[in-house]
Amino acid sequence: MSEELASKPLSEFAELTMGQSPDSAHINSDERGLPFLQGSAEFGAVHPEHDVYCTQPHISARQRWRYSSEVAAPPTP
Repeated sequence: MSEELASKPLSEFAELTMGQSPDSAHINSDERGLPFLQGSAEFGAVHPEHDVYCTQPHISARQRWRYSSEVAAPPTP
């Protein structure tokens, strides 16, 4: 592997902000607030598709060079 492609910790070139989902009282399907990606069902082959919105998000990826990623545990029975 070349030096440019060597494995490095993500924290060496990115700032990570972890958070939690907002309270369900702030989630709606009335197109009020920002689009909210609430689970893996919204992540399609090319880009996310959303159908719910959030009026009080904790964090946002709306600024240039900000990206959103999801890591979630599977639902438990």
